[in-house]
This record gives sequence, C-alpha cells and structure tokens, in this order.
Amino acid sequence: MKISVLIPTYNRKSMVTEALRKIFSFQPRAYHEVIVSDNHSTDGTEKALFQEFGKQILFTQPEEHVSAYKNWRHAYLQATGTHIHFHWSDDWLEDNLYEHARERHEKTGANVFVTSVRVVFEDGFNPVYYSQGSDRNLSSRKALRRLLLSEGRDLPRSPMAYILPHKSLREAWFQSIPAKDGHDPIQLAIGPDALLVATALMHQRGRLEILPGPEVAFRNHADSISVKNSDLLDLYGHCFLFFARRYALRDIEESLISAASRLPTKSKSWSSRLRSLFFSEGFIKSRSHK
Repeated sequence: MKISVLIPTYNRKSMVTEALRKIFSFQPRAYHEVIVSDNHSTDGTEKALFQEFGKQILFTQPEEHVSAYKNWRHAYLQATGTHIHFHWSDDWLEDNLYEHARERHEKTGANVFVTSVRVVFEDGFNPVYYSQGSDRNLSSRKALRRLLLSEGRDLPRSPMAYILPHKSLREAWFQSIPAKDGHDPIQLAIGPDALLVATALMHQRGRLEILPGPEVAFRNHADSISVKNSDLLDLYGHCFLFFARRYALRDIEESLISAASRLPTKSKSWSSRLRSLFFSEGFIKSRSHK
C-alpha cells in the first residue's frame, strides 16, 4: 500500500508549512509520497517549501493559475500511489493516519478508510464530529447512501477525512455540473469534493474501514472555502442529486427529492431551509443526466 498525499494550495505559505511539518512529524514511510500542487502562489510558497522540505516533497504546478478543483485534479494526475489522501493545505493531521490505514489494510484487506474529525475554531472551541455512531461495519454501498442522504450525519463530506483507492477516482472528475441559482459548484469547489468520496465508494466493493479518531483536524478560519461561502453550502445537496441522476441511483434520487419536498421553505432554521438550500426547483424538475 502506497499512499499519495495530495496537498493543493494557493497563497497559504504558513498553513501549508505547518501541515507538512505535522505530516513529517509522524515519519511517513518511504513508500508514501507527498505531493504539493501549488496554484502559482504569490506569497513565496515555493521558495519556503523548497528551503524546509527539499526532496521530501514533490512540488508541482499546473501550467497556469486554475480553479481549486482543477488544481486538485492536477495533483491527482501526479500521484503514483495505490491510495490517495486529499490533504487540504489549511488543515493538519492529528495522528498517524497513514500508518493506521496501512496496518488495517494489511490486516483486513480494506481499501477505503474514514476517520472522525476535530474542527478547530479560532476561539479555542474544538469539537469532534463524525464519530460514525454505533454502526462500525458499513458496506461501501451503504456508506454511499448514508453520505448522499446525510443519514445519521456521521460520515464527513470532505475527502480530507478519507483515504481512497487511486483507481476508484478515475471517473470522479466532472467537466461540468449544472449551476444552481447562478453558482457553479466546480468553479467554487463546493460539492465536487464530496463527489470524490461518493465516486470512490460507488466503485468499491467490501466495507468502509472506520479508523479510530480524530486523526485529522479542520481549521475553521475566515479564508476557508466553506466559511467564505457558508451561504452556498446548499450546493452539496445539489451535487448529490446530480450524482444520483448521473449514475441512475433512482432510490437515492427519489429520497433526496422526497426529503426536500417535505421541508418548509419559509422558516430560517437550518433544518427547515434544507429544501431551498439543497435544490433549485429547476434542477429538481430536470431529468437531464448530462
């Protein structure tokens, strides 16, 4: 098992340096690789990383500055490992995720791994999310359904919490996803991240291996994609419906639409906003799978 750790970044010199220090503090084995895909940063990221990490990392850049999603894909295309870990440059490891995954792979043959997540807020509040509840024997198919329908709310959407088989991600890169209310999920990188996980689960047999955790930490800060675009998190549900239709997952599609239709739209509470947050009416009515 060789894990390709993919770290896409742009103008986050201090954060990506901190993330790399944490990775190397766990002394990743020589058969793993760490790839930093720098989206043509202007803050001295390249120089700083070469000075501190040198040949410990593979530093790469797309030909020009691209969207965050395309930079993820550029990193993926450089990977030579059997497994992929998308490590966001503003987050960090809490524990030796790679060694724990390798040990479970050798013991059980598992190929898809997930861990719980610590979310670190600037005010010092550090809750742990996605403890996976009491069901610790999820098949990949059951996990896919749970992810897309948010059943139990115990599976994270972010691929940062997963280690995924390289081959299962070959079909995960979409040229386009229909916009919702003028917002392009691919350009904004909101929704396609969870579809990386969904695609991997769909193409895998066997079960999802749940690792003790939390093994990763998410930094909640003003410049993170989810915080900057907190009013656009409806794009996740929109992308889930797109995915269900694309792959003819009819039961999931109908469940998504049914759940949306049962919720009121006028209340401003989070649960009551799910219908308007998750789906545009035009997309619900459209049967296009393109």
